[in-house]
Amino acid sequence: MSTEAPRSHLWTALPLAAAGLAGYLGYRIWGAHPADISLAVAAISALGFGAAIATGLLGRRDAVGLRMAVILSLLAGETTVVGMRAVGFWPFQWDGFGDSRYAAFIALVGAVTTIGVARSALWARWVAMAFAVAAVGCGALNGMWSFSGRDEWAWMPIVSVLSGASLWLGLAHPAIRERFGRGAKEGLWSSTDSLVRIVRVAAIGNILAVPMLLVYGASQPLTPETQLTAFLLAPLLAVGSALVILRKVAGVLMLGVGGLLLGAQTFATLHVCTAAEVNVAGYYAAFWVPAGLLGVAAAVATLWRARTRTLAA
Repeated sequence: MSTEAPRSHLWTALPLAAAGLAGYLGYRIWGAHPADISLAVAAISALGFGAAIATGLLGRRDAVGLRMAVILSLLAGETTVVGMRAVGFWPFQWDGFGDSRYAAFIALVGAVTTIGVARSALWARWVAMAFAVAAVGCGALNGMWSFSGRDEWAWMPIVSVLSGASLWLGLAHPAIRERFGRGAKEGLWSSTDSLVRIVRVAAIGNILAVPMLLVYGASQPLTPETQLTAFLLAPLLAVGSALVILRKVAGVLMLGVGGLLLGAQTFATLHVCTAAEVNVAGYYAAFWVPAGLLGVAAAVATLWRARTRTLAA
């Protein structure tokens, strides 16, 4: 049976429009001094543009093999770049990692995820989707503060958004979703049931929150207390998300508890920040708050469903 995407031209229009907009912004940034574009910047930009254009040209067609090639290229490229940061070889001016230990962790997770995606593992698709959202979110937030420039600091966030959006569109395509949900257990996550949907999104959101807690604790803690709680929360959310993928109710409940703690973490961080640190606190809150709300919503929905079934029995 064909898994062709809904009859909409958005699968073509969105990535091509994104590539066109990025190209226009690139001209504004680099047009007056193209010789300043380094080889590393050109290479990572070509990967982002190539992925967006390829995704757009594929449009609604299944083309699973080609889509997987684009997805794996983006994941491998990101992992390679982060790995370079981890070993101290960083050919860019723009640095979104801040700490080599954090970069090493992300590179390791990226490598394992790339292998998992190549093997069509469900958990790997979810982690890759979290990476995609992180690339879009981090790029957009960093770009808000640096877009007025005409240099690498203004350009690299745009490449991050373009690459992340292309990765998300690739992973979200129905043909790819079906490829990762072929097993009996994995088929549950393809359900349109409202509870399944919210738990699925909550798990992905909390997977995304884990590295944001770690990078906060490793490179930008505003107080020692919030640094410690960030390091303690990260494994809680990671284990909870893993248990959700394994279809354990305990995982959903852990995300619910983690959501409340993320709310407390966000409040404490915003409470202690100075006027000069508001942007830093707000940056992390943009990732923590949605993850926390999703975790609580998933736990409440799960408990409500269980209560309803108990009363109906």
